[in-house]
Amino acid sequence: MERRLTKRILRLLFEKCAVSSVISTVLLTATVMALGSGVLLWATQRVSIVNVEYADVMDASLARIKEKIALEYVFYDTNEGELTVYLINCGESNNVGLDDVYLGNASWIQLFPDVELRYLNGELTQSLNVQEEGFFEISASLVADTNYFIRIVTGRRRVFEATFIA
Repeated sequence: MERRLTKRILRLLFEKCAVSSVISTVLLTATVMALGSGVLLWATQRVSIVNVEYADVMDASLARIKEKIALEYVFYDTNEGELTVYLINCGESNNVGLDDVYLGNASWIQLFPDVELRYLNGELTQSLNVQEEGFFEISASLVADTNYFIRIVTGRRRVFEATFIA
């Protein structure tokens, strides 16, 4: 009986079929665990990237919503043909810059893409922070006692408009 048991144990240890089954199971388990770990790592990094992108989009959207430009005063100098527009950043977003300015009335509209924004002291600036005031000038031939509108498009693509009489 002892001898039979010893033979069985020896056969089990040295039989190629049993050893290859154990090795293949270990290899398969290790491969699955490695692939699973790789997929988990990739998914974690992807979720992190998506969260950062979402936060950036939300910050930009909030800044756009909080942006507010008020046109304080519009003055047209008939002698010089110069329209001066005074404005203030009365919103809650900093760095409010001007992208485009449109001037028009009921029958026409003209785009002024490269308007120079200045502080009230005349210093050139790219944008206004909260509660800062500035102005810009446009050369235009306007007819006296006629209604016109001025439309400002900011860098965040918000549109502000006011009407005035030249």
